Amino acid sequence: QCPFLAHSPMEPENFFAHVQGDKVELVGPTQTPDRARQETATLLGIPPENVSVAITRLGGGFGRRLRADYVVEAVEVSRAIQAPVKVTWSREDELTGGAYRPAVRYRFEAALDATGTMIGYKLRGVGMNAGNTTRESNFPTGAVDHLLIESVDHASTITTNAWRAPITNFLAYAEQSFLDEVALAAGKDPVDFRMELLNRAKTNPVGELGYDVDRMIGVVKMAKEKSNWGEKKPGIFRGVAAYFCHASYVAEVVDLILVNGKPKIKKVWCAVDCGIVINPD
Repeated sequence: QCPFLAHSPMEPENFFAHVQGDKVELVGPTQTPDRARQETATLLGIPPENVSVAITRLGGGFGRRLRADYVVEAVEVSRAIQAPVKVTWSREDELTGGAYRPAVRYRFEAALDATGTMIGYKLRGVGMNAGNTTRESNFPTGAVDHLLIESVDHASTITTNAWRAPITNFLAYAEQSFLDEVALAAGKDPVDFRMELLNRAKTNPVGELGYDVDRMIGVVKMAKEKSNWGEKKPGIFRGVAAYFCHASYVAEVVDLILVNGKPKIKKVWCAVDCGIVINPD
């Protein structure tokens, strides 16, 4: 389970506004300049084209700056005192008056046959203002005969907002941790266990797939190869994860050591297939 979480960007919410009659000048960091313009125009009852927005660099957005509440606040103050205003929230403002990542809770169940093959998979996700808390067509969909993935959403008065890679930012961890436990119960290497499922999805898929199996296999194989997976190193513990979301496929292998009884990351191998990236400029 994951609680409500503040975005906590390096730079708290801030914006400059100068209201001059029926015209407004806005300057500041935002992920949605048109929203800042539209909400300002609505507040003042003026045409959107009368509002100019200049975007600065952001000291972190992560979805928090999709909103325009801090922009409108600067506009309201500027209108009230009839002068240019720069509003900067304190860190206390940022954490208590923010819009939080929705709280979610997941429950996983799996069934194994006598050979250690996963023949059943069940995931139920419940969230608060989270919308769809699961991804029905994601892995291991297509690799399991009996599969049930459900999502439940509860309305909450707590203000929530997108948090970088919405839902999947925590679902990935929960899912991959669970698959490791299933592999352990099956007595199989965690990489081999994932590859078995992926090969099943490729050669004899069950239902429709929402991901490209070959690309997923590709990153798992590369991470395995580059990290020399299977190599035993004294005092080093290894973990693996592979996930698909937002059009990208990623597999990672991590080496951990214990320092005074606490885990410390020693090295990470990361294989990413994000397709062709095109800069429009």
